[in-house]
Amino acid sequence: MGENETTEERRASTDIAKRSDSVGGLGVTAENSPIEWKLKQADLDFARGNLKHGLCASIPITCRGADDCPYKDNCAFVLTDGYQPPVGSKCPLEIAMVDALAAEYKKDIAPKTTSITIMSLIRDLIDVDITIERTRKLTSSKGDVVEEVYVNIDEDGKPVYKPEITKEIELWDKLIDKRAKILKTLNATPEAKAKTGAVADSDPSTLANEIIAKVKKAGLKLDAEG
Repeated sequence: MGENETTEERRASTDIAKRSDSVGGLGVTAENSPIEWKLKQADLDFARGNLKHGLCASIPITCRGADDCPYKDNCAFVLTDGYQPPVGSKCPLEIAMVDALAAEYKKDIAPKTTSITIMSLIRDLIDVDITIERTRKLTSSKGDVVEEVYVNIDEDGKPVYKPEITKEIELWDKLIDKRAKILKTLNATPEAKAKTGAVADSDPSTLANEIIAKVKKAGLKLDAEG
């Protein structure tokens, strides 16, 4: 422990460390870390204790309330009587979606893995899935897949527009491609190949669609209904 830590800080550090015993690493401590880091052991133990959900912690958006959220037209907290958007907190709808997808992907792809590489790929896949849902919400709110885009001014001084696919649809298309590549990589891992059943030999997109269907059937989708 550092010399400047109080008894309370050391006690808190010990308590938090109990939650982080299973977290690996390079053995960094406050004592052996570079002096430039100015690291306290209590802070390091607290950070390690939060690594369990750290891979996906940054995915959910922060709630901005009914007036400012771009997805308010499809938000259950906005549309359901008796509920208020948790302004300033991470979106509970996205948290539920992230949690459900993480469990399903891990179960279907590599249920026993502790590989950080595979978990990182699953994190990236979930990030893409959530972003796809956001683009769907925006498209649902706008109602258009084509928009008139300003080009220039004609000889009479009138603005000239041309129809183009919306940015949301363009992004959606790129995300679908990225999703397929991540799934292909995951499906090629030894863990996926070793898993019995049809998952390892199935089409990656089919696997992902089945998982999304399971999550939505459980009522943990982002869209608000009813």
